Formats: sequence, structure tokens, C-alpha cells
Amino acid sequence: MKKRGRKERFIAIFIVLILLIGGLTVSRHWRLYNMEGAPPENKNEEIQEEGYIFEGTALSVVTPNGDVEWRLDAHKIQILKDNKSAMLEEIEAKFQPDTEGRSQLQVTAGNAFVHFETRVIKFTEKVIIDSISEGILQLNEVTWYPDSAKLIGEGDVRYIKDTFIITGDIVETDIKDKKVKINGSPVAIEIDI
Repeated sequence: MKKRGRKERFIAIFIVLILLIGGLTVSRHWRLYNMEGAPPENKNEEIQEEGYIFEGTALSVVTPNGDVEWRLDAHKIQILKDNKSAMLEEIEAKFQPDTEGRSQLQVTAGNAFVHFETRVIKFTEKVIIDSISEGILQLNEVTWYPDSAKLIGEGDVRYIKDTFIITGDIVETDIKDKKVKINGSPVAIEIDI
């Protein structure tokens, strides 16, 4: 009798341990699933430690009154963990003027950083801006400040209009007044005759 009682207790303890381990595994999986949400349906979207990444899509920057100010088409958009900003790669952007007479701009750049609350956009890596006072601006980086409607940038600045080229270190462009100001040392002007 004693042998049979020991065997039954051993089997009972073994079954309880298996059920306990299985229950803990299911419980842990259930908690992780509910905390992180369901896995993404779209294979182009993935959850990262830094936030969300979307590939091959667009981001619109909207003014406080609801108008689209910028449309940024990008190969990759990453919403950062703070949910207040995004990093974009391989950008083609369009500035949509909110009043008549303001220039529509087209920007291509390697990267951009967008802050959602302030609507400030910083473009970096081989930035080309078309239609700045009917010319083309090329530089390393430029930042859009929506409250003043200015683009301020630096690094290998080249402004090309018609048959002349102006080069410098720093540029400030006022979109409202349609003015381009280039500073730096040296500033060079090339004119084709």
C-alpha cells in the first residue's frame, strides 16, 4: 500500500507541476499580447523600440486651422517613442502655401526630422529646394520655422537662378517676402555671360 500511495502522490505532484508551468506560460503570453497589442497586419509596418516605422508612405504637416502645410513623401517614416516627432528617410516634400502669392516649394533630401507640436521640420543630407524666389537652393541642411515662414540652413549653400550661382555658408529664406539672404565667408557669385 505504501508503494502505491507514494507513486500516486508522485504522479499527482508531477501533473500539478506540468499544469502550473503550462498556466504560467499561457498567462505570460496573454499579458505580453495584451500589453503590446496584436502583431501588425501590414508587413511594411513594424513595432520598434524607438517607436513605429512605416515604409513607402507620406506624412502631412497640418496647420492649427486644419490646412495641409507640408506633404512629405518618404521611403521610410519612423514615429519616435515620445510620439511628438518623426524621422523620415528619402524625402520628397511639397510646401502648400496657405495664402495666394506665396511660392509652392518642392524639397528633396536624404532625411528629415518633424516635430509635431511646433511643426518645425529639419531637412538634412543633400537638400535641394526648388522654387525659392524662382531659383534652386542646394545645401547640407535646412530648418523650416512655420511661425515666421522662414527656412534657415547651412553647409555648402548654392543658390542657382537663371545664369548665375551664389555660394556661401548660411542661408535665410523668407517665404512671405520671397527673399533669399546668403552669408558666409567667402560668398561667391558666378555669372554666365
